[in-house]
Amino acid sequence: RAGSRFASHRALSEENIRAHVQDFLAGRGQTSSKSMSDAEAREAEAQAEKEGAPGLVEVTLNSFHSVCMDPTHDVMVLFYNSAAQVSKDFWPYFKKTVERFKALEINTIQVARYDLSRNQLPNDVELES
Repeated sequence: RAGSRFASHRALSEENIRAHVQDFLAGRGQTSSKSMSDAEAREAEAQAEKEGAPGLVEVTLNSFHSVCMDPTHDVMVLFYNSAAQVSKDFWPYFKKTVERFKALEINTIQVARYDLSRNQLPNDVELES
């Protein structure tokens, strides 16, 4: 569709489905990944700091493994959707957690968040609800 966020999506038709399956079977499938840019992540961290959550790390698809899978420290990650009201309602509680960790000088756990509406999950990560 023209103007779609995901330009690789084509109209659903028999012809397009057939072409997609043939491309897939031939190994020509295009993979795409959605990730916030580093600048957007820094902007989100700055906004979180303004809102009283200094030190919060905004994790992106591109930074997920280096932040969350680093064996040298533990990470507590909030997986959220910035457009969802429930995430907005939960933010004060998560912000309080960040504040308490800082006040108690708990430096052994890095507090982070991951916006699922702006970042796809890494292919090797599965979440259970």
